[in-house]
Parts: sequence; C-alpha cells; structure tokens
Amino acid sequence: MLQIRNLRKSFGDLQVLKSIDLDVNKGDVVAILGPSGSGKTTMLRCLNFLEKSDGGTMLFDNQRVDLARVTHAEANALRRRTGRISRIRAEPVQPADHRRKAPHQQCIQCHHPPPGHRTAPFEK
Repeated sequence: MLQIRNLRKSFGDLQVLKSIDLDVNKGDVVAILGPSGSGKTTMLRCLNFLEKSDGGTMLFDNQRVDLARVTHAEANALRRRTGRISRIRAEPVQPADHRRKAPHQQCIQCHHPPPGHRTAPFEK
C-alpha cells in the first residue's frame, strides 16, 4: 500500500500542492486528472523524489518517509525497492485538449482515424 499524507509543494509564493492525501492499494490503477498547471506532474515528481517537497509523509510497505527531509540515499533505496513507486514514473497522460481539434471535429475524431482509413505499415 502507498499512503501519502499532507503533501505540500510551493514555488516561491505559489502553493502548487496543498495538503494532498492519497491512498493506493496493491493492484490499484490510478489516473491523475486535472487541467494544465494544476500540479499533476509536480505531485508525481515529488513522489519520485525528483522534486523536493515542502512537507508530507509517504508510507510504502510499512516504511514511513518524511518527504521534506528524505536524504538522497533514502530516496535511491526506496526507488530500487518500489520500481519508482510502482511505475508512477510513467509519463502523465493529458486529456484531449479541445483547442487542438478543428471546430467541426469531436474529440474522439482527433485521436482515431475515420472508419476505413488505412495507414502505412511500420517499417523495420
């Protein structure tokens, strides 16, 4: 189980993460959704120790870590054990951006070819 409590992160006066709590049980698949600039990537970077948190705790596999005081050695050891927090490290997926589609298209049409459309096979 992964448990996050009171995760906080600021950039100067801008408070990006404000007391985030998260529970993820073994086998759970979690999607983090939100508008651009809402802190999704910052949260993932903090949980992977790629960004220094201002506060909060992480409990993973009965090991408690103070996110504001974690050492480089502790972060590396935890990364080795968890595979980067059970593959949270994967690139964040952004929802369909309505500004990128042509006015006459629906979102589904932006990401899928029309029926009967043929694409060239991949070259080896």
